[in-house]
Amino acid sequence: MRRFPALLLASATLVLGACSLAGDVTPPPGLDTLPLAPTPAPSLTAPRQAPDVAAGEALFGERCAPCHGPTGRGDGEQAQNLPVPPAALADPSIARAAIPDEWYTLVTVGRLDRFMPGFTSLNDADRWSVVGYALSLGLEPASVAQGEQIFAVACSDCHGDDGRGSEAGSDLTEPALQAERSLQMFFEAVSVGVADEMPGFEASLSDEERWAVASYVRWLGLQAEILAPDATATASPTPSLATEAATTPQSGVPSPTMEAGETQPSVTAAAGTPTPAAIGVIEGAITNGSAGGRVPPGLEVTLHGLDGETEVLTQTRTADSAGRFTFEVPDLVSGRLYVATVDYGGELYASEVAHLTSDAPAVSLPVTVYETTTDTSSVRVDRLHILATLPGEGIVQIVELWIFSNTGDRSVVPPEEGGGLRGTLPEGAAQLSFDEATPGERYEVTGAEFVDRRGLTPGVGTGEWVFSYVLPYDRRVDLRRSTDYPIGSIVLLVPEGVSVSADGLVDTGSREVGGDSLHTYSMGPIGAQSDFSVRFSGGGGTRALSAPAAEWILGIGVLGIALIVAGLLWRRPRQAVRADVVSDADDLLLSIAALDRDFEAGRIEEADYRRRRDALKRRAMAAMQSGDD
Repeated sequence: MRRFPALLLASATLVLGACSLAGDVTPPPGLDTLPLAPTPAPSLTAPRQAPDVAAGEALFGERCAPCHGPTGRGDGEQAQNLPVPPAALADPSIARAAIPDEWYTLVTVGRLDRFMPGFTSLNDADRWSVVGYALSLGLEPASVAQGEQIFAVACSDCHGDDGRGSEAGSDLTEPALQAERSLQMFFEAVSVGVADEMPGFEASLSDEERWAVASYVRWLGLQAEILAPDATATASPTPSLATEAATTPQSGVPSPTMEAGETQPSVTAAAGTPTPAAIGVIEGAITNGSAGGRVPPGLEVTLHGLDGETEVLTQTRTADSAGRFTFEVPDLVSGRLYVATVDYGGELYASEVAHLTSDAPAVSLPVTVYETTTDTSSVRVDRLHILATLPGEGIVQIVELWIFSNTGDRSVVPPEEGGGLRGTLPEGAAQLSFDEATPGERYEVTGAEFVDRRGLTPGVGTGEWVFSYVLPYDRRVDLRRSTDYPIGSIVLLVPEGVSVSADGLVDTGSREVGGDSLHTYSMGPIGAQSDFSVRFSGGGGTRALSAPAAEWILGIGVLGIALIVAGLLWRRPRQAVRADVVSDADDLLLSIAALDRDFEAGRIEEADYRRRRDALKRRAMAAMQSGDD
């Protein structure tokens, strides 16, 4: 068995669907329960076609239900492990405000402050299908059935029996119209009308009836290419808990023809699903995401099974001529995580992380590989988090978390003769520390600059820097920073009592994290090759944060998927950059010595010190044992 770095898997129980470093975006209305300022969303457009809700149901069950729950009520099996409760997508206050385009962006890029990953490993159509199914969870079958009857009487003359429009009325199933409007918008249109095109029904229909029509219009959009509506339903004006559960498993949307409390038969297992309960199957295919790229024959795929920070299962297969692969898993262990990796062109590419259960013993883990480039023009920083605390007299500790995206279709890799993504350090920075699996392996520091030797895969939120340092602090310090890459947004976090000033600063309020109160600010965007400055002042006395607060707010303790993959990436031998194991062990022992000095000087809490020292000690012993082998 092989052990992953302790820090990388410190919160492995949170990984399924809840822990990547995807950037924060403007959330759908009703989801913004935390006081962080929203970051402008990337320019993402959902596919202009009706979502395949049947496909979305399967993907939702695999990727989203562990947190959001199988019926979208925020009660998934992983929900209780999260510091922020997952959104209850089926709650009327959320479902009625949901704009499909915004949910598509959210599924694509994730939301850091709610510990939700972006699902960029899914293609556009699959993410859109997941959104369609998630929207369907907020539709009550009885309301849809009631809306169908009212629509037939009040709306079909203009919009047609199937909502596809006529010379007198617009096509309500048109994908762009559906994607840009929430149920609330449909309700308002039914209530007050649409300019000279449509009258309002506020005087002739009750609130309940107008919401029913809005629900039916949404249902038409979800059903447009799946199932023609059936006008034989009997309306049930008073929804009940029984009717809320009446959904069609095959399509995931309420059927207007269902009676209250009636459910369709469950879908049977697909062909090829293993019959023995103790056997699991993981399959997938390798694709090349670069324009003109191909998947050469003979690529090897490795499946990793992880229990906590320990790799307990490793299997390697050669993909077939079409890039397909299949693994048989000998047993189903609760909580065990699986990830597939492919080494291509000197870079390691990974699937998402998944687990197997007796109810779902088969899962697909596709892997996308890319060609490489040394051109960094496609690199951007989605969000930079800067946490400033006062751990001791005369110093301020700064922790920075940079979340990177690669907007191109090739992995950005360091040139052969050194170099990589470049970062800078402020003047006077001391006690620099990077979060990396093996200290000194990933980053090369020269004076006030460092380079990151790890490649950056295409996609949103595919890379991160996490590092800390201290600066002299005499009740004031000016933090001057520079960036080679454009930054979408900067979030500043300080303990209460510490003041922050900067150009373009927006006060976004306080939040409680891990028992600590933090004040948050935002600023940006910042252009590439630019400088910016932030002044921290005040805060007499020390303002050190508890370890849980620091981990939660920066994501250090819950990076989950991203850091598991990073651990896989940097754990393997790399002859071009890796020192021998004796040097690794020496570096680790030096890190332990530095940690001991910090503890003796009172700069580290004892619990945090013991945890970090034990992790370093285990890695040093493993390195020395590897050298003996």
